[in-house]
Amino acid sequence: MNSKIFFLIGTLFILCSGVMYSIERFSRQIMFGEIQNGFATHDGSIATDVVTIQLDDNVMVIPFLIIGIALILISFTLIILYHFKNQK
Repeated sequence: MNSKIFFLIGTLFILCSGVMYSIERFSRQIMFGEIQNGFATHDGSIATDVVTIQLDDNVMVIPFLIIGIALILISFTLIILYHFKNQK
C-alpha cells in the first residue's frame, strides 16, 4: 500500500475517534440536562453534579485513536524508507 493511503486511513481513524468522543460528551450533557429538568419539576432542587467524561468511557475511542496513530507512524516510516532507499 502507498504511504498516502496509510496516512489518510490513519487520519480518518483519528477523526472518527474524535467524533465518537464528541458525540459521547454531547449525549451525556443532554442526559444530565434531562436529569436536572426532572429534579426541578418534582422537588425544586437541582443536582449540581458535574458531568465528567474520560477518554476511556467509550470502548471504541482509544482503539481508534491508537490504530490511527499507528497508521500515521507507518506512513511516515514508509516515506523515510522510500527516501533513504532512493538516496543510494
